[in-house]
Amino acid sequence: MNFKKQSYGGGRPVFVTPPDLVLGGFELDTTGQSLPIGTVIPAGTLAVCDESTRKVKLLKSARVIAISTADSKIVTVEHDEFLSNLFAVGDLVHIIPAVDPDPLVEITVTAVNEGTITLSAEIPDLEVGDVITQIVKVVDAAAFIATFNCVVIAQVKVVDGINGIDVSKDAEIYARRVLPVPSSLKTNDMLSTNPHIRYSNSL
Repeated sequence: MNFKKQSYGGGRPVFVTPPDLVLGGFELDTTGQSLPIGTVIPAGTLAVCDESTRKVKLLKSARVIAISTADSKIVTVEHDEFLSNLFAVGDLVHIIPAVDPDPLVEITVTAVNEGTITLSAEIPDLEVGDVITQIVKVVDAAAFIATFNCVVIAQVKVVDGINGIDVSKDAEIYARRVLPVPSSLKTNDMLSTNPHIRYSNSL
């Protein structure tokens, strides 16, 4: 496979023990998911790898740290040297489970400025500490974009062309050092769809 792979920077450890690499080589799916050139994907990001297409999609997620009092559509999420905001303009987003009993209003990202995102509409009952994720709309409900089964092993910066990416299906991760995983995806600190992905609450 002819691709570029660029690790970006160093960083704090996110794995409790060295993760097991899924062999064979994978490519970041930059056509099925908006990932602009220059996007930095943190190590430990939850993902789905398709072993037939050899492509990887990411769980785009971020924890809310502030909501503008002047305009509740302007939201600040965790974004620093270790945790990058992966949202891009056009992403359909919500919190799951969605609390709105009425048919789901489609909410998209209309602007991104580092850790600040502007939404097309207010997310009902959004609070500091909530986890916003990229979703797909299924009838009138919000659903995750995929059934996730792996995590990204190393921090990667998206470049022009084909991007190689390494993933693991067997890893123990420091939960507080990676992009947040909604509680609805976990059972007893393990990924429900792949219990070999485990999360430690240690610092």
